[in-house]
Amino acid sequence: MNIQSLDFDDEPTFVVLQDANKQQVKILRDHTTLSGFITTVLSECGDSNEVSLPVIETDGILTLIADYLTRHKGVVPKPIKKPLVTTDLSYSVDDEWDVNFIDKELNVIKELACVANYLSIEPLVELCCAKLATLIKGKDASTFKEALDL
Repeated sequence: MNIQSLDFDDEPTFVVLQDANKQQVKILRDHTTLSGFITTVLSECGDSNEVSLPVIETDGILTLIADYLTRHKGVVPKPIKKPLVTTDLSYSVDDEWDVNFIDKELNVIKELACVANYLSIEPLVELCCAKLATLIKGKDASTFKEALDL
């Protein structure tokens, strides 16, 4: 009978992300690789599996970031088709989950875009920008300003 030894190095490693309000989320370390910032922090901190993100001050944004990273599992999604030909994002974004994920209120989209930019999550920044673009596509300047709450 051939018995293989257990290799505990194959166990998944989790990372704890914490925002300015001390809210924490736990996600697989492999799923954080879409974030250049988190990847850099983890590589510079050696064995630490905790990342403090004081730039995230809005409730719920950390959970959205974790949801996005967990969904994509460290794999860059297909690029968004440009130019946007319609205000329906499903024509430009292949993943229906992404289309539904970014269907948020304007203030949430803007905050998510800023945080994704800070964390260097380029596909999420592009998704946020594409959604914002659909909100202003075909509108005149005054309606454009109103649509973006400027």
